[in-house]
Amino acid sequence: MCGRRGPRGLHQAPPPAPRTIGVGYDASAQARAALQTAADMARRSGAAVEVIAVVDIVSDFGGWAAAWSYEEVLRAARSAAQARVDGAVGALQDVSARGSVLEGSAIEQLVAATGQLDLLVVGSRNYGPLRRALLGSVSGRVAEQAHCPVIVVPHSASDAQEAAVTAVGAEA
Repeated sequence: MCGRRGPRGLHQAPPPAPRTIGVGYDASAQARAALQTAADMARRSGAAVEVIAVVDIVSDFGGWAAAWSYEEVLRAARSAAQARVDGAVGALQDVSARGSVLEGSAIEQLVAATGQLDLLVVGSRNYGPLRRALLGSVSGRVAEQAHCPVIVVPHSASDAQEAAVTAVGAEA
């Protein structure tokens, strides 16, 4: 039973180190910060990283998907997502990594993936209370329904990472 201080008995027997750390990835600044966090954790624990992208034609294209061939739109979206995942996996150094592209609702697919993971790391867009109430929060809903622990990397982490990348680019 979870309480305000976390799962009962956790302080007596901490969980084992994760073997597989998943990352919800869409190549946004927030997803890149989550990927960096997962990679750092994997290096320290010896875990493998699974980079997970979700293609959601209905949410991403809404009614516009009906204007084109659904199969054509799906194929293009899957191809783009696979390229992002391949790039993320290829960029990881000293970490065992693989990637997957799933189809459907981001929330449902990420929650389902947590059944095979020891830990999931996702970024937060930090929409604020009004947009979160209207649009919902993927990270919040996934954390509520997940089958494994979830770490939500705050929006400020992606801001700091982007500032560092910009500073390094300016020095070059």
